[in-house]
Amino acid sequence: MRQGKALLSASKGRPIHAYIALSMFTGVRTEEARPLEWAHTHLNPVQGQTCS
Repeated sequence: MRQGKALLSASKGRPIHAYIALSMFTGVRTEEARPLEWAHTHLNPVQGQTCS
């Protein structure tokens, strides 16, 4: 846990921070997260749908 906090602190304010945070908090492996683009997000779900 200390290593994770240190890594997030060291990357804060850098573009890689979001990549690291995504991988740490979701459990997505870095090689799976690398090809993700904004088009893959579901920020405005259709009424009745939920994002999980």
